[in-house]
Amino acid sequence: MNQLTNNENMESSEKTTEQRPIRTLIVEAVGEATARPDTSHLLITVSSQKASVTDAKISVDRRVEYIDQVIHNNQIKVSGQ
Repeated sequence: MNQLTNNENMESSEKTTEQRPIRTLIVEAVGEATARPDTSHLLITVSSQKASVTDAKISVDRRVEYIDQVIHNNQIKVSGQ
């Protein structure tokens, strides 16, 4: 009688497994995180090759002024000057 009970239990559990609907959970997500750096280091080297030293210096000075203007116009904080 004990075997019969075990067989009935097996058949009973098989039926409940077959009767349960298959459940599917799909999770989709898109995320984005942005963070501004606390500090950054930028090294700009300006050089020029001209026929005379004076012309090269004038060219470099103009370029440095332009770089300073771009930094100022974009409100970039400069330290160590």
